[in-house]
Amino acid sequence: MPAVYPENIVERNAATQDSIWFQNDMNPVSTVVHNGKEASIYCVGDVRVRVEDFVYRNVGEVIDAGVTTDEQLDEAVERGDIEFLNNNWFELFDPALDDVTGIICHTIGDAVEEAIKYVTS
Repeated sequence: MPAVYPENIVERNAATQDSIWFQNDMNPVSTVVHNGKEASIYCVGDVRVRVEDFVYRNVGEVIDAGVTTDEQLDEAVERGDIEFLNNNWFELFDPALDDVTGIICHTIGDAVEEAIKYVTS
């Protein structure tokens, strides 16, 4: 069974799976290891979200606007209250290859699932 670090990252972020809730700080969000094969999950890209007349560039500002979960985010986008000008994403990196895998996801759950598939293939 693959090991996922930090443990329970998907469960702890059940209400905040979208990549917007994670920071692009050049550190892996999560790492999946199995039989010596490893995949690191990085949050990549910049966030720019328009809320009314303001453009926010980080999750703290989106939270300050009253949006704190994926459900609230989806509802706000659907209503037109929030418009994404630019969004971030999760990308898998293979340290053994010192390169990205080409696997891109938009939720942490999908990213961990894809990393598990990658290290067990």
